[in-house]
Amino acid sequence: MNEAADLKRTSNRVERLILGCGRINGASEFKQSAKLIETALKLGIRSFDTAPSYGEGESEDVLGAVLSGIEGVAITTKIGIPRPAARRASLLKSIYRHIGRPILAKVPALKAQALRLAATRDAGPYESPPKRQLLSSLVLMELEQSLRRLRRAFIDKYLIHEPTQFCLDQNTSDIFHELISQGMVGACGLAYGDCPETIPSFGSVIQVRYDEYSPSLSHAQKELIFHGVLRHGLRHRTLPSSDGGAGHHISRVLESRPGSKIIFSVSSVRQIKEIMADLS
Repeated sequence: MNEAADLKRTSNRVERLILGCGRINGASEFKQSAKLIETALKLGIRSFDTAPSYGEGESEDVLGAVLSGIEGVAITTKIGIPRPAARRASLLKSIYRHIGRPILAKVPALKAQALRLAATRDAGPYESPPKRQLLSSLVLMELEQSLRRLRRAFIDKYLIHEPTQFCLDQNTSDIFHELISQGMVGACGLAYGDCPETIPSFGSVIQVRYDEYSPSLSHAQKELIFHGVLRHGLRHRTLPSSDGGAGHHISRVLESRPGSKIIFSVSSVRQIKEIMADLS
């Protein structure tokens, strides 16, 4: 009886997980990226989050190629940060992905320091640029390009990437509601890199950076999706050795935020297997 209950609880948690595809790359890294996606599928993951700018512009292409013809999967993509005009992979970036990132993963203190430096590198007063209007022609063009790359006729969730740069008015809502009514999009919403203090009424979905000390945002009455649970979830951005592993931490967040979902990213098959094994 207890074993059946544990299996059901674990299954419910898996259903609330979304594989973040920001680290999905093409070209020479296509096979490795494909293995990550295929492993996620085998372990029960059925939701994937991407964007035109992810993977230096190739995440959507790779995801579409690997998931082509596979039913029962849900894909979220975005508009707002454009796909790079050309692949900008450099020798330094390749070295970081293959050497630097694995080293940082093995030295949590060093990784935490690097993240703090990255977060404060551009800190300082600045003047926000004027907000832009999302024109219907641009939204339709970007959506059609994403559909082509993803090899789909329908996007489950279509979100505005970093929405503070845009003017979200009734016209914006009308554009996205029309896409929903036409059957091109299942739901629309907002995808923030941070955790905003106020939530616009736009859409029915919101992605925000997880902060264990922030309010639950349940008052927003939207489908709530957290990212950065492992990177930003703890005050010092590191998991203590006694914490039980990344999967256990994800489980605790899911338990503390009923109804929410979590986006998590990995760089290797080993990492995703370890997380899913600890998801209890």
